[in-house]
Amino acid sequence: MGQSDSSKKIVKRVRPLFISIQDFESLKNNIQDFDTSLNGFHQLNPYSKQNQAYQDLGLIGTPSQPLSLTTTKTTGFDLGFNRMNSWLYNHTGSDERIIIAPTPYSKLNYSQGAKGLIFIDILHTQNINNRWNVGIDYRRMKTNNYLFELVKGSDYNVKIPSIYNLKLFSSYRSKSDKYYLLGAVTYNKNVIRETGGLLNSLSFDTTSGKRRVFENPLANASNSINQPAIVLKQYYRFGKTSLITQKRDSNTIDTLGLDFAPKGYFYHTFHASRSIFRYKDLSADTPYYQTIFSDGINDSMVMKEVTNAVGVVIKTSYKQFSNLIKAGAEYSNYGVFNNFTGQQAFYNLSLNGMLIAALTSKFGEIELNGNGQIFMAGYNSKDYLLQTGAKLLIKDKFKLNAQFSSQRHVADYFQTLGFTAPIKWNQTLKPTYRNGLDASMEWIPLQLKAGFTASNFQNYNIYFFEAAPKGVDFNYLEVFVSNNLKFGKMNWHNRLSYQEISQTFHLPKLSLSGGVFFENRFFKKNMLARIGVDYYWFSSYYADAFNPYIRQFVWQNTTKIGNYPYFDFYMSAQVQTMNLFIRFEHINQGLTGNRYYSTPLYPNPPRFFRFGVNWRLFN
Repeated sequence: MGQSDSSKKIVKRVRPLFISIQDFESLKNNIQDFDTSLNGFHQLNPYSKQNQAYQDLGLIGTPSQPLSLTTTKTTGFDLGFNRMNSWLYNHTGSDERIIIAPTPYSKLNYSQGAKGLIFIDILHTQNINNRWNVGIDYRRMKTNNYLFELVKGSDYNVKIPSIYNLKLFSSYRSKSDKYYLLGAVTYNKNVIRETGGLLNSLSFDTTSGKRRVFENPLANASNSINQPAIVLKQYYRFGKTSLITQKRDSNTIDTLGLDFAPKGYFYHTFHASRSIFRYKDLSADTPYYQTIFSDGINDSMVMKEVTNAVGVVIKTSYKQFSNLIKAGAEYSNYGVFNNFTGQQAFYNLSLNGMLIAALTSKFGEIELNGNGQIFMAGYNSKDYLLQTGAKLLIKDKFKLNAQFSSQRHVADYFQTLGFTAPIKWNQTLKPTYRNGLDASMEWIPLQLKAGFTASNFQNYNIYFFEAAPKGVDFNYLEVFVSNNLKFGKMNWHNRLSYQEISQTFHLPKLSLSGGVFFENRFFKKNMLARIGVDYYWFSSYYADAFNPYIRQFVWQNTTKIGNYPYFDFYMSAQVQTMNLFIRFEHINQGLTGNRYYSTPLYPNPPRFFRFGVNWRLFN
C-alpha cells in the first residue's frame, strides 16, 4: 500500500489569478489572488466588512445606508431607489475581472443562523482554453421574522429578506493579446417582507426576556426588485510587439513567443438593463395610509436603460515618467413607466476625460491625476463632475492622498416626480452642488491612518414622511483615524470617526467599530485559528426613519437612537482550502440596556448564534 501508482496522472493544481477591470483599464499589470484569508470572513454585511458605520432595518438583506456622507455621487440619470444596492450584483461592468484559471476553481461560502438565516455564495470559473475564461456567480440569502408577531392571517414563516443574485461572466483575449472581450449577464431578484417596525416602541424599551415578541403594523406588505441586465466591454490595444528569441547555436535562432507592451487602447461598452420596483399591500392594513386605500395597494415602476460608450486611452513613458490620457463619450437612453404617469423617455449625452502623470524613483512615487465628466445634452444637461488629486508614496512607508471634487447634478427622478397610491408630488428642484476635499495620510508599517472629508452641499435633497423632498444647504466635516496593529499573536483594528454637520441633516457625531483577536497555528501548524471580539458603537442622534412605500430613509426629529454598544464573539479557523467560523452576535444583550435600534422602530437582532464555512475546490 505504500507503493505509488506510476500510471496515475499527477494533476497540478494551479490557483486562479485575476486582474480587476480598473487595473486593466489603467494598463497596470497588477495580478491578484482570490482572497483566502480569515479577514472579515465571518462578516456578511458589506458595510461591516469595510469597517464602516451604517443603518439598516435590523436584518441583513434589508435597505441600508452609511452613517457618513460622500463628496460625490454616481453621475447621470438616477431613478432614486438605491437603498438595496449593497445586496445586488453590480450590472454596469465596473467590478468585472479578467480571470485566469488554468485549473477549474470553485468556491462555496455558506452561513447559517437563528430564525432560518441562510446565506449561500457560490463561484465557479475555468478556462475553456488559454485565452477564454467563463464563470458563474450565485448568491442566495433569506431569513425569517425573528421579533414581530405577524397578524391578520399572515404566514409566520414568510421570509423578510429573500434575495437571489445570479451572474454569468466570460472574458476572451486574442492570440496577439491586442483584442479583449468581456461580457456578463446579471439577474437580481429580491423580496423584502415589510413589517413597518414596531407599533409601540415603549413596549420594547421596557420589556426584556427571551419571549420579546411584538405586533407590527404591516402584515401583508412587501417590496420587490426584478433586474435583468447585460454588459459587453471591448478593447483593442495598440503598441509595439517584439519577438522573444534565443540562440540555439551560431546559425539557429528559436522564437519563444511575442512580447506585447500596450501603449493604449480603443474601447466600446454596451450596457442594457431593466429594473422593476414593486410595492404591494393587498389589504392596506396599516396606519401609514388613508382609509381610502382599504382595497389594497399595488404600485410599480419600471426603468429600462441602454448605454453605449466609446473612447481611447493612451499611455506614454520616458524613464521614470509616465502618463495616461483618456477621452471618451457616452450616450444613454432611458424609459420610465408607472401606472400614474405612463411611459416617459429620456436620454443623456456626456463627454469624459482623465489625465494621470506619475514619477517613480528609488525614494518612492508621486502621482497627479484629474478626471471629469460633462453632460452636453439630455436629462442631466449641464451636470458635471470634476476631480483633481495627488498621491505620494515615500519608500513604501508613508502614503499621502488628497483629492478635490466639484459636482453638479439634478435631483433624482423620484425626488422630482413621485406618484404612488399614498403620495403624489410633481416639482422642480434646484440642482445639487457638492464641493469638497478628501485627504488622508498613512504610516504603512504600523497601518496607522488618519484623514478627513470637508464638504459643502447646496440644495441636497432629503425625504420627509408627509411632505415632498426638498433641498437643504449645509457644511459637512468628518475626521477619522484607523489602525491595524499587531502585537505578537494579538491583533487590534479600529476605525473612529467624528462628524460635524448642521442641524438640517442628522448623523451621529461619533462612531467606533473594530475588534481584537488572537491568532496562532495549531496541530503542527496545519490549522490557522482566531479567537476574537468585534465591537460597534455610535453616539445618540435623530436617525432617519424608513418609509416602506417609497423605499426611502426619511428625515425625522422626534426619536433618537444610538449610544448602545454591540459585542460579537467569534472563532474562525483555516485548514488547507477550508475556512470555518462560529459567531455569537450581540452577546451583551440585556447587559447594556434594552434599547438597541438600527433605525427608529426597527430593533437590531437579539443575541443569536451563527456558523459558516468557506470551501475552495481545485479540480
